[in-house]
Amino acid sequence: MLNELKTLIAIQKYGSFSAAGQRIGLTQAGVSAQIKSLETQLDLELFERVGRKAYLNVEGLRVIKYAEEIMVLIEKIKQPESLIDYKGLIKIGAIASIQSGFFPQLLKKFKEYLPYAKVRILPGVSSNLLNMVENSEINLGVIIKPNFPISKEFSYYSLCKEAFVLVTPKEVKQTDYKEILSRYPFIRYDCSSFGSNIVSDFLSKHKIETQDFLELEDVEAIVKMVENNLGVALIPFNAPWRDQQNNINVIRLGEEEFYRELIVIMKKSNEQSLVSNIIYRILHELENEERTTAQATGTVFYPWSLPERQ
Repeated sequence: MLNELKTLIAIQKYGSFSAAGQRIGLTQAGVSAQIKSLETQLDLELFERVGRKAYLNVEGLRVIKYAEEIMVLIEKIKQPESLIDYKGLIKIGAIASIQSGFFPQLLKKFKEYLPYAKVRILPGVSSNLLNMVENSEINLGVIIKPNFPISKEFSYYSLCKEAFVLVTPKEVKQTDYKEILSRYPFIRYDCSSFGSNIVSDFLSKHKIETQDFLELEDVEAIVKMVENNLGVALIPFNAPWRDQQNNINVIRLGEEEFYRELIVIMKKSNEQSLVSNIIYRILHELENEERTTAQATGTVFYPWSLPERQ
């Protein structure tokens, strides 16, 4: 019955038998057969059929609620009583620019909680990783928050906000960002990423026409291109490149500064899972450690702004 219940949930989610079939790898006939089997087992009619279309009826909506609860319980059953005994595979998608920043700290903590778990990191741009979370190909994604409303089927929480800065070769002496962006070849932050949309919105707002020369996904690679006098770029001011800026100019944008927000996102149906709870606990620990270090060294603490899960 579990497969049939999963198929029922897929129909509710994707809107039709054919759409559900495409997502879960069944023909429309296969989906229909599973629903017929489920209705027979439950001795209930779950759909109202109008012509060639079928809509969930009152009983169908009631069963959906219980089906989702059953799936949550199954996930809990799979989890061991002791975290230390967990030996499953955890798949985490992460944008490239965060993998050399705080990400190793997160994984180190992860290893402490789940010493026998296997972790697979899948790189990608934010839009692709969001699709992978939606399709349950990964447990969670570390992505740039999109500039459009996030579907209610997802649960997410913020990691931090990173300001964008203008980086130029050392030989560039100008400091006016509008003049620089209009005059020099522009190295664009990957057009397919949510971060690029933020940059495009900034350029459009200030009516700046750039001389696009190159497009790259990797922030550190962009810095190398700028170091080699290939152009200028707008990129997030993040580790580790911000500590290695001897060969470039870094120009802050002052009152016009804009940001990208990094978030951890997963399907809401998984938000009570072991992985979700561990990640949330680790993020709070890392934030507290950063705050303590800042207080001890007298440096400025930039809070990660961890809200309640949204």
